[in-house]
Amino acid sequence: MSGTILTFITSIFHLCLNVFINNLKCTSFYYLMNTPILCGFILFNIYNNFMRKCLKSIARSTATEILYDKLLENLFVPGLHCYIANVNILCYLFFQEPRSLEVAYIVSTSYYLFDTMRIINDYHYNVFDNLFLLHHMLSIGLIQYNISYYGSSYYIVAELSNIFYFPMYYCIKMNITGNIKKILAISQLVSYIFCRVFVISYIYYLSFFIDPMYSIIIGFPIYLMGIIWSYHLYMNF
Repeated sequence: MSGTILTFITSIFHLCLNVFINNLKCTSFYYLMNTPILCGFILFNIYNNFMRKCLKSIARSTATEILYDKLLENLFVPGLHCYIANVNILCYLFFQEPRSLEVAYIVSTSYYLFDTMRIINDYHYNVFDNLFLLHHMLSIGLIQYNISYYGSSYYIVAELSNIFYFPMYYCIKMNITGNIKKILAISQLVSYIFCRVFVISYIYYLSFFIDPMYSIIIGFPIYLMGIIWSYHLYMNF
C-alpha cells in the first residue's frame, strides 16, 4: 500500500515538474497561468485529501489533531510557499536573474489559488476569510495582470516581510520560550514594520502619480491590513 502511494506521489511530482519546465519556456500569460492553476488544484487535493487525513490518523487526541491541522494550514504549506518564493526573490535581487522572479510569481500564484480554494471549501463567513480572499485576488492581480506599475515592488517587499513570521508562529504554537523566541519576535517586528509601514507606504505614495485611481482604491485594503498587523505586532511585543 505504501509503495502504491509513493508511486502515485512520484508520478504527480514528475507531472508537475514537466508542466512547470515546459511552461517556463513560454512567455505568454496564457501559458504562465496554466502552471499555477494546475499546481494550485493539485496542492489543494493533496492538502485536503492526503495531508490532513495522514495527520488525523497519527493524532492521539482531539487537541493534537486540531494542533496538527493548524500547523498544516498556517505553517507548513504557507511557510513552504514563503521560503521558496523568497529564495527566488533574493536570487532576482542579488543576481538580476529575471527567470527567478518568474518562478516566484508562479509559486505564489499557485499558493494563492490553493488557499482561495481552501478558504472557500471551509468558509466561516468571518472578516478574516473575506480579507484573505481579497488579499489573494489582489495579489494575483498585481503579479499576473499588472494592475499596478509597482506590482513587482509591492510583491517583493510583502513577501520579504513574512520571513520571520513562520518560525515565530511555530514557537507560539509549540510553547517554545527563551532567547530564541525573543530574537524571532524582535526580528519579526522590525522586518515587518520596516517593510509594510515604511517601504510599502513609500511605494503606495509613488503609485498616486502613475497608477490609475481604481488600482489605488482597490489596493488600499491590503495596504491597511499591513498597517493594522504592524500595530498588532507592536502591541503584543
